[in-house]
This record gives sequence, C-alpha cells and structure tokens, in this order.
Amino acid sequence: MSSKPSKVTSPYFARNDSTERPTPSSDNLIDHSTPNSNNNNDFILPNPPQITEFQHRVYTHLLLIPSGRITSYAILASQLHSSPRAVGGALRRNPYAPMVPCHRVIAANGFVGGFMGDWQKAPSGVNQSRKLELLEGEGVEFTREGKLIEREGVWFDGPWEELED
Repeated sequence: MSSKPSKVTSPYFARNDSTERPTPSSDNLIDHSTPNSNNNNDFILPNPPQITEFQHRVYTHLLLIPSGRITSYAILASQLHSSPRAVGGALRRNPYAPMVPCHRVIAANGFVGGFMGDWQKAPSGVNQSRKLELLEGEGVEFTREGKLIEREGVWFDGPWEELED
C-alpha cells in the first residue's frame, strides 16, 4: 500500500476497506483551513475512516451544495430516499467536516439546526457557533436566535443529477 494519502478528485469518495491506513505527508496536504471555496471536491483525506454506504451517499451529495447556499435535512433526505433524522445522524458523524460541508444543511423551518452533536436553541455550544460562523463566512445570514434571514437564491434543492446512476 502506498504511503500517500487518499485524494478525492471527484464528488465520489473512494471506498477503502483495507485495514492499512496511509500516512500523510505534510508536503502532499492541501490547506483547507477555510471550506468557503467552491472547490470542495479536491482535497486530501489523510486517514480515511470507515464509513457506511449511507454515510458515503450523504457526504457525496454534500459536495454538490455550493458555497453560500443551504439545503434542508428534508430535501437531502428526499434525494436519498431516507429520513431527515437518518441524514442528521450521518452529518453528526461527518469525519470530513468542514471540507465536506455538512454545515450547509439546516432545518426546513430555517433554524440553523445542529452541528457535530449540538442541537438546541442557537447559539448553543462551540460546535453550533462554529456552524453559524462558517455559514456567515459564506454570506448566509442568521438572526441571533439562529433563524435564517431569507434571501433569494440561498436555498439549494439541486441539481443532484450528477449523482444519479
């Protein structure tokens, strides 16, 4: 097995069922200190964890949500023929955040929703505050109570066609 890290070069994750894990080299890693670019699908996964097939599908869909746009748990669940709670569970366990932008998924009623396990009135906890910071850095605005300030073009509900078989 190569000592190079895995690289995602398309909106599809490579599945690695091997128990060996690559060792990342700092020379090969791309700086992703800010996920606010539109180039979410070209980054190094230094140590790909084991994820379920469902998580794989959820994370692949997330890569299609443009910066500065949001979708809801319900819209994403509909595309995956699943439930909003199942989608939320996969997002809570997203090992690639924020490069795989789970922060771009909010509740259908415009509430900021949870982030990495935080789910209470906003802002609650460091994680949810981080989600608000990420979204606001992309131009998506919220009230102090964590409610989306609606504006034209902020909701993303596709196209998801790139992912269909």
